[in-house]
Amino acid sequence: MMRAPAKLFATLRRMLKMKVRRLRISRYALKRRIIPALMTFVLISILVFMPAYRFEEPDNRLTRFDLAQMFENVLESCRIAAQPDMLPEYIDLDDEQLFSVYRTLSCNIIKGFPDRRFKPHAFLRNIETMGYMQNLVRFLRQVKPDSDAGRQLVRLMAYQDTPAEIMAGNMSSFMPDSLHEPSGYTDREVMADLMAAIIGQLRPTALKGRVVNAISGKPLSRAFVASEKVATVTDENGFFSIEYPVADFEEVTVMAAAEYFQPVELKKNIKFNQNVVIRLNPAKVTE
Repeated sequence: MMRAPAKLFATLRRMLKMKVRRLRISRYALKRRIIPALMTFVLISILVFMPAYRFEEPDNRLTRFDLAQMFENVLESCRIAAQPDMLPEYIDLDDEQLFSVYRTLSCNIIKGFPDRRFKPHAFLRNIETMGYMQNLVRFLRQVKPDSDAGRQLVRLMAYQDTPAEIMAGNMSSFMPDSLHEPSGYTDREVMADLMAAIIGQLRPTALKGRVVNAISGKPLSRAFVASEKVATVTDENGFFSIEYPVADFEEVTVMAAAEYFQPVELKKNIKFNQNVVIRLNPAKVTE
């Protein structure tokens, strides 16, 4: 009679051990499968649901208000006074904004629209920016023809008299390359550097560029480039950078050479544009 309870007890112990073992195995399997799945879900959630602005490049397009502020600095450097009687009122500019560009607006260099809106956040294309720059040049030539900024602007705009010429691609060699496409949006940083150079706040210390095959347009690696006693070679993509020891250069001489190509020497004004593309023609085959 005693054997039956002992047998039952032993059977229960075995069953209990098996349950515990299965539970341990299940927990291990659960960890092995669930944890990687959770990590994958978290990573996908970060990539998909995280706010997009964390990954976006900053928008460097120039707005109408940006340009008005830059022109304001130029007018201030020329000691141009505002015309209070001519100061317009716009329903989308508050008093602080209006005061920060009151010279530009009162001198009618940048005008608003008939609906009494200035549209300060509207982006400018290069053709529009050049048109406003021509307004600035004409105003300074009438009011302050001997100002340094006026003379610099005249030099800068020497080859553009009308928007039609800009549309035709007749751009000054002083102009930054990003302004050469009339329908493209104007880059705020490029325009800020250009205006700083006009009023004498920017002193260029470097020349950056690329050496390419004049026929195929392909970059030339290991090409030799020298300027003002500073020399370097291009990287695998044809890019180079020359740092000048002093910041007093305005026009520099640049020489470039590469194996199996004709060397070239050119003059480059780096006051307004510190970038250059040098095109080398293949050397002539001699028999």
